[in-house]
Amino acid sequence: MNFIVISQCYWPDTASVAQHLGELCQELTKRGHKVRVFASRFSYEDKSIKYSKFEIHKGVVISRLYHTHFGKKTIIGRAIDFITFNLSAFFPLLLAKSKHIDAIIAVPPPPLLPFIASVIAKKKSIPFIYWVMDLQPELSFATGLINERSITGKILNILSRFTIRNSERTIALDSDMKKYLI
Repeated sequence: MNFIVISQCYWPDTASVAQHLGELCQELTKRGHKVRVFASRFSYEDKSIKYSKFEIHKGVVISRLYHTHFGKKTIIGRAIDFITFNLSAFFPLLLAKSKHIDAIIAVPPPPLLPFIASVIAKKKSIPFIYWVMDLQPELSFATGLINERSITGKILNILSRFTIRNSERTIALDSDMKKYLI
C-alpha cells in the first residue's frame, strides 16, 4: 500500500508525536508499504534546528514543508505557525494523484491539520486515518484559551466532529480517549 502521512512533527524531532509517528512509518516500510511523510522543515522542540527539504530515512520518504517559525513563545506566533503549516500541507495533499495513494494518515499538530487532510481525502475518495494524539479543541477549552460557547469554539467543535466522522479509522492513544471519542 502507498501511504501519505502528514504531521508538523516527525523524526528526528524529539516530540512524542514525532517519535510515535516515526515508529509507525518505519514499521509500515518494513512490512513492504511505501510511506511518504510531509512534515515541518523546523524542529518542533528546538527553534534553532532546521531539517533538509527532502530525505529518505529507513525507507520513509520525507518531504519537509516551509512555513513561518515564530516558535512557542507567544500564542499569536504559534497560531501563525500552525496556519502557515496548514497552508503548506494543503497543496501537496491536493496535488497528490489519488491513484497513487491508498490512505492518508494525519496527526496533529497543528490542530486543524487532520480536518484539512480529511476534506481532501473525502474529495479524492481516499481512505483517511486520523491518529488522535491530543484532543483539540478540548485542550484549548480546558486551558481557557478558547471559550467553547464562542463562535470560534463552536466552529472548531464542528470541524473536529467532521474529521472524526469522516475518518475510515480513528486511532486513540488510550481507552479513556477512545471512550471520549465514541
